[in-house]
Amino acid sequence: MNAIHHHPHLTGVPETLLWTLHGRAQAALDPMSSLDDPAAVRVYQQIAYDFMRFGPPDVAHGLTVQQNDLAVERWLAQRQAGGVEGMVVELGVGLETRHLRCGDHTSWWVCVDVPCVMSLRDRLLPPTRRCAHIACSALGTKWMDLIPDDGPVCIIAQGLLMYFEPYEVQSLVAELFQRFPLLTLIFDAVPSWLSQKTLRGWLVGEGYAVPSMPWGIDPEAVEATLRAWAPEVASVTRVDAAVMGNTPGPCVRALQRLPGFKRHAASVVVARSAPR
Repeated sequence: MNAIHHHPHLTGVPETLLWTLHGRAQAALDPMSSLDDPAAVRVYQQIAYDFMRFGPPDVAHGLTVQQNDLAVERWLAQRQAGGVEGMVVELGVGLETRHLRCGDHTSWWVCVDVPCVMSLRDRLLPPTRRCAHIACSALGTKWMDLIPDDGPVCIIAQGLLMYFEPYEVQSLVAELFQRFPLLTLIFDAVPSWLSQKTLRGWLVGEGYAVPSMPWGIDPEAVEATLRAWAPEVASVTRVDAAVMGNTPGPCVRALQRLPGFKRHAASVVVARSAPR
């Protein structure tokens, strides 16, 4: 096991990166899981933190990660087929290790997160020649000004947008599609019932209070909402938690049998712009 050296000292929304790391690392350690993420396991083992306060790993974390991976891999494959280098930007990246799972010698990666998170990431997952770090809020334009707008861009906002106010999500989405003519935006969205649950106070594990998620949207409203926010949106595809994973575990299978589960499940959304 790797020696423990790092104390995260995170609170609020930034602390949720440890919750998702817990789920991802435990999934990678599970011999029945298809998630191969040795870097997440290494990072997990190097952090001095009581991960058990989150309780058992949330199966949704592993499923969401793999669906995001699949969407990114498809985008990268299309770029490679066309002989075009890919620019991938991860907003609210936390300690995500996707650039190691999905990246290749033709892709450029930019990781964006607030300074307190990026300080931790710099120590555990240092930037490389093809993976740059930018310490700032996803809601600002600092990082946008550093991204070329004359080529294909894939922007990932995994586990992020639900923590913003609805008007902030609308403003960000509109700005992204206006700035980047060849944009693919990938994000996960929580349904409105889950958003409301967090606003009332949601405790998991040993009393961990999940931060409020002000932005929730039901699956059937996603496409119309995105098109209303950004007329540049040309297509929207969605994978609901009800169908995530080729071999879901017993808990997921049980949920899938519940009436209305698909309509009220979390989704991974891929929105693309039309070339101008």
